[in-house]
Amino acid sequence: MTDLIQIDFMDASFPMQLHSGDELVSNIIRKKGYYSSNDLMVMRKLLREGDVFFDIGANVGWHSLYAAQWVGVSGKVFAFEPEDENFKILSANTNSFSNITPVQLALGEQQGDFRLVGFWENRGNHMIDFTKDFAAPLSQQVRMTKLDDFLSSAGLEQIRFIKIDAQGCEVKILRGAGELIKRSRPFVQAEFSPAHIRFCGDSIFDILSFLDRNNYLPFWLQEQDDLSVEQILRPVSISDLLYIAQDLNHKELGVDILMVPSERLNEFSNAIRTA
Repeated sequence: MTDLIQIDFMDASFPMQLHSGDELVSNIIRKKGYYSSNDLMVMRKLLREGDVFFDIGANVGWHSLYAAQWVGVSGKVFAFEPEDENFKILSANTNSFSNITPVQLALGEQQGDFRLVGFWENRGNHMIDFTKDFAAPLSQQVRMTKLDDFLSSAGLEQIRFIKIDAQGCEVKILRGAGELIKRSRPFVQAEFSPAHIRFCGDSIFDILSFLDRNNYLPFWLQEQDDLSVEQILRPVSISDLLYIAQDLNHKELGVDILMVPSERLNEFSNAIRTA
């Protein structure tokens, strides 16, 4: 069952289907009229007409629907969502957008079939069960591929921006995107949740290693309301990230980190300052 509501937010207006009942993400959108705003403000500054945007962990399509308007008809949005019910709603929400391609795949560092586990009350909180014995009320088999392999099959060259919210699979997704990272040098927004990363068999040090090895600079996206884009993006050091991780260590919480290629810092700064 789904509900249909009208979204009027950030100079955009469109109908949007949501999960009916008591589901976290849909409830937030239904009650507030939007899901998130600060990350959208950053995306709007960095996306341009004709760009390609990857929404990994698209849920019901909140970020994809906005990105599609900013990249325009000459741009492309690929919305990746492995969970069955989310994908049905995502497909319905994006059906009228010719520049959005919904993709029902999990992404990681290998190919194969995996068990996806989740919870009724938050269909955004589903994770690949690498332990193969995690007890959860929702479970389904999903196909996983590497981002590099997807790019090759889709014939894509340059990717401008990648948003990843994959409940701890962020490290594995980045490992499977090595060639993309080298070739495109995209902006990458990823959730930074030590508990979820550990569940997937990785460590926060793997994120820190990615930043160092690939010459990316981290910015912490602040969540407070009424901030300018410059205030939303707080530059942080490796030490800062370790402090943030320590604070989050035993909580199933995360923060969003924007990773900027060091050689694109001037371009990034100019885009953020543009009116």
